Amino acid sequence: MSLEALAALQTALVTRLSGDPAVGAIAPVVHETPPSDAVPPYLALAPFAAEDRSTKSGRALRVRIIVRLALDTQTDAAIFSAAKTVRSALADPPVVIEGAFRLVRLDLRSFDLVRPRHGGREGRLGLVALLAER
Repeated sequence: MSLEALAALQTALVTRLSGDPAVGAIAPVVHETPPSDAVPPYLALAPFAAEDRSTKSGRALRVRIIVRLALDTQTDAAIFSAAKTVRSALADPPVVIEGAFRLVRLDLRSFDLVRPRHGGREGRLGLVALLAER
């Protein structure tokens, strides 16, 4: 498994989300890991889980990512709208990662709405990325 590929993917996702004006309007701060003391609104990438998906034809990784979207809103509609904005920011144009691996696919697999103790709403987007060796 390539730790460099995971680090490159995380950097590419944070860069993409941080640089998107629509995402910045709803969550001005993007964290590489969920902070324990952050106050909404913010985005954070939860720890990655990766599996080796190599075949005879080349090395590949399947990576599960959780994007936490914490807002200081009291409406579910606001978090759903924000989640669509985040998904759109990651979809077009495709996310490019540096290094020996390329991003083949980035799919939204799940969405959970959470009501944390601090109030507000938190959306958790479950993404799956497939990385293949260049």
